[in-house]
Amino acid sequence: MKEDRYKWIAQVLAGLSVALSLLFVAYELKQSRDIAEAELTLSLYTLEHDSITDEIDWKYYHEAVAKRRDGEELNEREKYALRRYYGRDYGLVKSAYVLESNGLLLEGEWDYWLAVLDWQWDDPEFRRTHLPTEFNKSGNYSDFETELIKSYEKWQAENN
Repeated sequence: MKEDRYKWIAQVLAGLSVALSLLFVAYELKQSRDIAEAELTLSLYTLEHDSITDEIDWKYYHEAVAKRRDGEELNEREKYALRRYYGRDYGLVKSAYVLESNGLLLEGEWDYWLAVLDWQWDDPEFRRTHLPTEFNKSGNYSDFETELIKSYEKWQAENN
């Protein structure tokens, strides 16, 4: 009688250990998938960043920054160079968000990338092209777009 009871307990423990092992494997697979997804997304953003950086005419970009600082009107080439630069930074922030959401950024790095955005919110053209509330009127925002909106609202509260 005791032998049957010991067999039953052993079978239950064996079944539980198999179930726990499967849960652990599933967790590891999810982690691996998340990391692979983040790496793929990051490589795509890096490729986009590199192509945008190659297209920036730095002479016009520097002239645009100086003119903006002095309150002068920008010509079309300068506006284009500034938009390309903003697109490059936007891509880097988006990459950082993917890494942050997967727990792959060091402590404080996401705050750095939010600070990169802070100095760009001042430009109405940047807000028009990168602030989700300006171009996505549906109100259905991704997690990243929601982070951008929070960043803008914080910047707005501090600067108005």
